[in-house]
Amino acid sequence: MKTFGWKELTCIQLGGVLSLPLVMVGFTVGKIAPGLAGMALCVMGNGLLALFALISAPRIIAKRSVTSQNVEAFLGSSGKKILALFLALSMLFWFAIQTQVVVSGVLPSSLFFGCCLYGGGCALSLSSIYSIERYAKIVAPLMALFLAAALFHGGAIAPSVVNFSSFGKALSVIVGGSILAVIDLPTFFKEAHDVGAIKKTIVATFLVAMPLVECCGVALACKTQDVVSALSDSVFGRGVLIFLGVSGWMTNIANLYSAAKSIEVMNVCKGRCAYALAACIGIAFTLFPLVEYFADLITFLAMAGCAFGGLLLAEDCLGNKMPSKHVCWAILGIGLCVGVCNISSQKAFFGISILDVFAVVFFLAMLGSAFRRREIHEPT
Repeated sequence: MKTFGWKELTCIQLGGVLSLPLVMVGFTVGKIAPGLAGMALCVMGNGLLALFALISAPRIIAKRSVTSQNVEAFLGSSGKKILALFLALSMLFWFAIQTQVVVSGVLPSSLFFGCCLYGGGCALSLSSIYSIERYAKIVAPLMALFLAAALFHGGAIAPSVVNFSSFGKALSVIVGGSILAVIDLPTFFKEAHDVGAIKKTIVATFLVAMPLVECCGVALACKTQDVVSALSDSVFGRGVLIFLGVSGWMTNIANLYSAAKSIEVMNVCKGRCAYALAACIGIAFTLFPLVEYFADLITFLAMAGCAFGGLLLAEDCLGNKMPSKHVCWAILGIGLCVGVCNISSQKAFFGISILDVFAVVFFLAMLGSAFRRREIHEPT
């Protein structure tokens, strides 16, 4: 099996990170916490995600399997398929968001036709993770130059005061918008050369690239109420949408690859058929007004993502000392209930609702593991 060093892995990650959806995350944060406060929160939130990712690095190399396969040990075959379904739908949501924004700017009068052409083209250009690495070497530098120009032409950045409620909401948007990237690292890192390559890639991605892209969104939020208008006004005029379409091609290919691998885990279909099915579902998602409900959808994805992420992090820490399958399912259910209660009440426990879900699941798993060890070691 061909393996990738940290430079190749970083290039693949940058192809997905330097994307319009992540700019939209930063733009949303900029509306909640404007200026330097929003940028500081971007650094803080991604630092937290980097910590989670670094903890999981050794077990990615030990298992070398896609993400949804990793939960079978503590959630069983049903849990594996449920996580695979969640990851597939989540990645296709991001695929649809980017496709909608690009096509609505280039072909506003033929939105669905344009989405079919754009999404179908992404699917046809995808063959394996090696094709992602080849495209990323070309597209990632172009997107980086564009974002740098957009940031340079953004609005004035000024210090701002953020209350505790806004702090929690903004941090939840950052974690919620990228928690799937952390959860799905095994899918893209299973061909990594060693643990060191993974750790270097995590630092370059989560501590450098992602904060910079989100800070670009925060800066653009100082100019206007609409992220696409801000980008169009900043650089290249209407031509920016065509540029974004070319750059976003890379991100959509990565999303389709991840979704197809999850579809394969569910034993629906394999290979090219899985890529085609993922593309069809992603294009169907473009029929819905996802951009209008962007913040709400992020919250929903983050709620479920943090619940699964908490268990995955606990498994990274505990290994084969995880609680039994029934206890893990109960912990997952409790975490989801915490998330639903926080969303429905429009409140956040300690101001950080999404992180509450993660913390509840993680610490309950640790507690369950302690009881299990005690039960095993007690004399009969």
